[in-house]
Amino acid sequence: MKNHLDERQYQIELKIAYRCFIAMYIACAALALIGLIPGGELKSVLGETAVLVIGGCLYLFGIVKNGLWTSLKTSGGKSANKMNILRSLIGSILCSAVFSVFYGIAISRRAGEGVSLGKPIGFFFVGIALLSFLTLLLLGKFSKQEEQKLETKYED
Repeated sequence: MKNHLDERQYQIELKIAYRCFIAMYIACAALALIGLIPGGELKSVLGETAVLVIGGCLYLFGIVKNGLWTSLKTSGGKSANKMNILRSLIGSILCSAVFSVFYGIAISRRAGEGVSLGKPIGFFFVGIALLSFLTLLLLGKFSKQEEQKLETKYED
């Protein structure tokens, strides 16, 4: 399909497409959570879960493949500081904390009264934090390599 847009219009179109993807992604996540709230099973939201995983993986793959992971910009268009170890650690801890709360709620519903949940939730928190931190570091490393490849490619 031939594109009849000038550069400004094309950039506007890309911004609209990005915002629509984010809106659909959030809506899909919300619908999956709503489907799980009344005691639903994962089977009932398998389609939404598949869309979330596939969409997220494709987005991450594109960002890393084009060397953009280490230099993502904020939503206002201002350049954020490059992704570093401290930012990866903070992001890992925050994500782990959020998911640990959901994990704790899910476990407490099934475990019943009088069951100590501190240790399993603590292990979950540490495990997810470590996994997230290592994943963020690997994404940063691969993205930096791709960014350097692209820079040398366009220097020639």
